[in-house]
Amino acid sequence: MELSSVLADMDGLHFPVGVSGDLAGQLKQALATALRQSGATRFASVAPTSAGSRVTDLRMWATAQGAICRWTYRNQGDYNNDSLVAVSDLTPLGVHFGRQSGDPDWVAARTADGDANGQVLLTDVTAIGQNFLSTVDGYSLEASDTPDPQGIWEDVVQVSFSEGVVPPVGGPRQFNYELDSPEVGKHYRVVPYDGSEEGAAGEPCLYSGAPQPLFEVSGVCRDAAGDPLAGIQVALSDFEAATTDATGDYSFPTVPDGSSGTLTPQAAGLVFLPPERLVCIDNAPGPSQDFRGFAAAVLQTALPADGYADDDIQFELRAVNSLGSPLLGFTTGAQLSSSPSGMAVTTPAYFQDGVATAVVRFPSPGTYSVSVSGLGGPLDGSIGQIAISALTPPELRVEKWRGGAEAAISLTFDDGAPVHWSRGMPLWKDYGFRVTLGIVAQTFNSNPSRLPQLQEAFNAGHELANHSATHADMITLSDDQIRAELATCKKLILDNVKGLSLVLSVAYPYEHFDDRVAAVLASEGYLFARSGPQGITEYAPQNDPYNPAFLHLYSWANQDILPMWMWDATTDRVVYYGGWMIEQCHGIGVAGEPGVGWSPRPESEFRAHYDHIKSYGDRVWVAPVGEIGSYILRRNQAQFTILKYTRRELNFELSDPWGDQLFAVPLTVAMPMPPLWTEASASQDGMPLQVAIDNQQTIRFDVLSGGGVVSVVRDK
Repeated sequence: MELSSVLADMDGLHFPVGVSGDLAGQLKQALATALRQSGATRFASVAPTSAGSRVTDLRMWATAQGAICRWTYRNQGDYNNDSLVAVSDLTPLGVHFGRQSGDPDWVAARTADGDANGQVLLTDVTAIGQNFLSTVDGYSLEASDTPDPQGIWEDVVQVSFSEGVVPPVGGPRQFNYELDSPEVGKHYRVVPYDGSEEGAAGEPCLYSGAPQPLFEVSGVCRDAAGDPLAGIQVALSDFEAATTDATGDYSFPTVPDGSSGTLTPQAAGLVFLPPERLVCIDNAPGPSQDFRGFAAAVLQTALPADGYADDDIQFELRAVNSLGSPLLGFTTGAQLSSSPSGMAVTTPAYFQDGVATAVVRFPSPGTYSVSVSGLGGPLDGSIGQIAISALTPPELRVEKWRGGAEAAISLTFDDGAPVHWSRGMPLWKDYGFRVTLGIVAQTFNSNPSRLPQLQEAFNAGHELANHSATHADMITLSDDQIRAELATCKKLILDNVKGLSLVLSVAYPYEHFDDRVAAVLASEGYLFARSGPQGITEYAPQNDPYNPAFLHLYSWANQDILPMWMWDATTDRVVYYGGWMIEQCHGIGVAGEPGVGWSPRPESEFRAHYDHIKSYGDRVWVAPVGEIGSYILRRNQAQFTILKYTRRELNFELSDPWGDQLFAVPLTVAMPMPPLWTEASASQDGMPLQVAIDNQQTIRFDVLSGGGVVSVVRDK
């Protein structure tokens, strides 16, 4: 079995109700560490060889037909008694975690004590990692004339694993095999096997022919003050009940070795701690089994009336006498459950002098009846109901502009002049701007050496827009001629740019268009078309941020006659009104320079203007026409589907009807910080997202519509 498969199985392991998520995570992490520290990348089934897997308690008793051979199953790390050390052995570790020798349920819990130190702790995970896939198919019973492990041992019989039985009180599997014709004076031992392979041999047992020994199980019952309780009936499975005497003592004097059962004291009006004790006689009488009786009349609760799903709910329990006073000395744990099931106990109920505080959590809305058990008498039973409501998820919205900006600006450059590559590319890279380049097919077809520049521009993140084949005035063309102009330019772009499948934008040559021209563009699948100012205005007209005329997009022709103050004022105006402004530019440099383009402005003026845009920081989003147009269309029809909301996590999907008809531009999602959250992280389809939180406690992150489930998680 590959290590990667083991780790995957472990990730999918579910623990029963009552094992907290934190503990489950710690156990899984500890086992992953232990497996990696073993240095193995593959694991195979082997017979157990560790010292902790040796059988040390083989005993033999004479019967009329032969002898009973009794021993306890040992396979260090196999905590669920199924013959195999595996990931599933974490489950009993979680169930019995924290138990220690002396606890009433230690008989059952000790199977998870891998290092045999009398406690079930995180260190017991190590035994699983060190003995992973150790397997016991059964035991070979062997005989020898000498106890020497290196002596001659002969096979007597093989006992399959299935012949072992887990005692009714729990604990390790027990084997009771009746052997015919045993030899008095012989030494016997058991050796585990897996297929044809043998593991560590157990300690030998000398068969003396003696009958099964008997032991005494005894204890004392006292009241809350420590005084003896006489006349208490104490039951033990399969035995006649014993009665305590004047000193509170009781006794079962003839309990056979190997017996197991449950001790239960009973008396009207009394609750005993513990309510029962599990006993298992393993070659020793065991410690005294004492009980303390409390005169309990009622269990008072401060159970809340309602709560929220997946939220911690705390309440108090009080074990009191008939006067309502807490029972001093009443110190024990209790079991909590719910109907319907599903309640998780995050902090168990542990009584200290009659008072306990518990914390629970419910997975979904509904009304749950909460019960307590393990205390006995009038203290067991329903303690009330909690009505669980669904949390109201925070309101999700797509921000008007990417990143929560106040305004949007598109920088466009027409005609495909050489200077756009020689000066424009370095210039835009310096400022982190991506622009829209209006491509005229004739310009590149007449100089094929420039065709690779189209790929270069796309790789740098710039948009390639259709500026026609010959820069013809479309108003003067027929519908078919317009289509031919558009088709020639589009083919040039797509044939020479790998990774590009969409040309969505058109820059009208000479800024000329009318409704007929726009209708032809629409029939050819174009979604955005940039025109001019449509009249002389002092400031560049803005496009509506929500419902612009997509095939009549306004722009301001930034010619060389435009004064700098007016150029910068366009930025100030768009930020003030929060719209979408498109700058229409051509040349970069000085008129008369080769390849400088039409109506140029010096690069120094571009830099001064870009500095002005940058001075607004995150308040302005600068992006190509097709990207901003795609953002608007996706944003306008975006739909949120809430999949899950708890106090710790929000899962949702974001979708729109556009699919791959638009650029895959991320949408900025905003949500208020939920109650009790102070920090958050987010991911989409398992990939981390960058999260920003402003001082108004608004969380923002970019999401791809249709890109998979988005998970927002409370970090603190």
